[in-house]
Amino acid sequence: MYLLTGLAAVASSLGILILNTLSGLAQSEVKPASAPAFEVASIKPASPKAQEVGFDTLPGGRLIVRNAALWQIIQEAFELRPRQLQGATGPSFVARYDIDAEAEGDPTRGQMMAMLRTLLCDRFQLKFHRETKVVPIYELIIAKHGPKLKGSAATEPGVRLHRIPSTNGSGMGYVLTAQKISMSKFSGYYLTSMLERSVFDRTGIKGEFDFQMNYAHEDNPDAPSLFTAIQTQLGLKLRPSKGPVETFIVDHAERPSEN
Repeated sequence: MYLLTGLAAVASSLGILILNTLSGLAQSEVKPASAPAFEVASIKPASPKAQEVGFDTLPGGRLIVRNAALWQIIQEAFELRPRQLQGATGPSFVARYDIDAEAEGDPTRGQMMAMLRTLLCDRFQLKFHRETKVVPIYELIIAKHGPKLKGSAATEPGVRLHRIPSTNGSGMGYVLTAQKISMSKFSGYYLTSMLERSVFDRTGIKGEFDFQMNYAHEDNPDAPSLFTAIQTQLGLKLRPSKGPVETFIVDHAERPSEN
């Protein structure tokens, strides 16, 4: 089980969805007739006292979702990057739910996410379409002197962002601690969440890593910027570019039907 707290709550999934480019007028997509589905599924309002968001896929085909807003469930089910999801605003999308669902056999996590997509279409009446536009992006590449990354010894992936107040009033600093993180997840999820545009991994580096990075916003001259920290502390570099970015646009959703 993993918990989505702090920086990770920006979005609830660590995957990248490859979307099809649509031409002409975009049409809302609907669930295909043969879509995979859970055998049973219970959806209930989350406790107002709940603090943490959790998604747990268990052996034997059980999915447990705790205290997740509808927009987070959509983002997780469709494996969307931060900033891909649009139109998921308003009271219906911030309402939080607990979901307990069971499937036949022992499906993979990917198969259960497909079932969760079916559940969203059936129970929340989710309708959506996809668009692709060429926009400014960043590419994460290897810096001149090579990467400074250490292979991971951790058992669970995670990223934590801690604020460090300045002692001289020059601005807020940050410490980002990552464990068991691939470069694709670091760029596609975390860096995209922290910056104003999508970030794509172009390093070609495989594997998972543990690292720590110290940086500050531009109003703190006593600490490196995020761009400088990535280059000097990780041996990587953010290169401005342009590229196609797929957008997942919600056309309609309702509060869930009764169990």
